Amino acid sequence: MNIATFNEIKKLYLSGLSTFQVKDKLKLSFSVREIQRVLAREGLTRSRKLAYELAVKEGRVGRVKKLSTIKRIRMSAMLRYSILKRDNFRCLLCGATAKERLLEVDHIDFNVRNNAPENLRTLCEWCNFGRRRDNDSTS
Repeated sequence: MNIATFNEIKKLYLSGLSTFQVKDKLKLSFSVREIQRVLAREGLTRSRKLAYELAVKEGRVGRVKKLSTIKRIRMSAMLRYSILKRDNFRCLLCGATAKERLLEVDHIDFNVRNNAPENLRTLCEWCNFGRRRDNDSTS
């Protein structure tokens, strides 16, 4: 890599482009990792937070909402029991009973703050753990 190429890479990188974008823009034959190594040797690195924000902006990764930021409303034991009783102490997806597997009360609409009885149902631990929004046929 010659000095002119490095200076162009440095200029683009400092302007806010990612190393992926720099490689594409300059049509370099170097790998993205090689460009990152050269920049790191010169002390030009981004914090993990900045690199992640840039990757989200480019669409290379999806933003993940941290579970710790969701404030749950505690479900009372009486409400939990009434939902289990309403559903005959059976998993509504596979039919497993409390004797076969641990039963859990699940939020149908994925909103942990919505503890309305019509939004709650009984699922076994396997069905509740494996459940995904796209393939849940009972919601």
